[in-house]
Amino acid sequence: MRSRPRLRTILLAVNLMILALPLGGVTVLRLYESALVRQTESELVGQAAILAAAYRAALARARPDATRAANYGVPAAPEWLPPGERWQPRAATLDLALDTVRPRPPAAPESAAPADPAAVAAGRELMAVMQDAQAITLAGIRVTDFRGVVVASTGEELGRSLAEREEVARALRGEPVSLLRERVSEAPRPPLASLSRGTRVRVFVALENARQHGGQGIGVTIRAARDGARASVRVEDDGPGVSPGNAARVFDPFFTTARDRGGTGLGLAIVRALIAAHGGTIALVPSARGAAFQIGLPVR
Repeated sequence: MRSRPRLRTILLAVNLMILALPLGGVTVLRLYESALVRQTESELVGQAAILAAAYRAALARARPDATRAANYGVPAAPEWLPPGERWQPRAATLDLALDTVRPRPPAAPESAAPADPAAVAAGRELMAVMQDAQAITLAGIRVTDFRGVVVASTGEELGRSLAEREEVARALRGEPVSLLRERVSEAPRPPLASLSRGTRVRVFVALENARQHGGQGIGVTIRAARDGARASVRVEDDGPGVSPGNAARVFDPFFTTARDRGGTGLGLAIVRALIAAHGGTIALVPSARGAAFQIGLPVR
């Protein structure tokens, strides 16, 4: 006679699965964030390689004397001398799970000594290129001389010293360095209603979901309110809405009705995990027309 599991065993298994879903969402989010970090690192390595080649060429023009140029700068540590091969690929190595996120560095102090004149001339050639590149890549770029003094920058640090920063000090010894630092905006936090890049939670995924499922002409309304220590955000559209049969599954990982249009079924699962990580909640709520999501967040 075949044995059947007891009802309480089934209920326990179901409850464990329900408890595991948020953890699974956080894991998926963490993997997604790590992939984005690796992609960003690869892009920055590519930019740095091109800028380094341009800087070397500009420095050679500024110091045409080959004998003096051979002795220019600080010798690299032996363990970081480049190999003799032509190809020197560098893979992305950062991992959010393993790498320490350093705190934001202090402001760069004024340099005790002036920057090397040849490096200043080379940096001047790169400034326009760096600024044009930043307009596309949004990356902040600094180029220093062999003492760590900034000779080209997309910011406001020209003439200041970065020699005391860990990544710069290691790079000046010839080591290729990638590390993570906290990024804290100095601008005041925007009002919740603005939902701008300065807030910790964004609604871009919700807007993209509305476009995917409702079409290009869909309208999206966002309302925000505050009640003491909690804030609520309601995002709703005027599209076809969510069918009763799918309403209970919209937050399930990999569930999508738009796979033929590129949907992965991870968007809302990641949004829920991200909001939960900040102490908030998100739910699909009844709406007279279209789909509506209610987000609750603690005010900090």
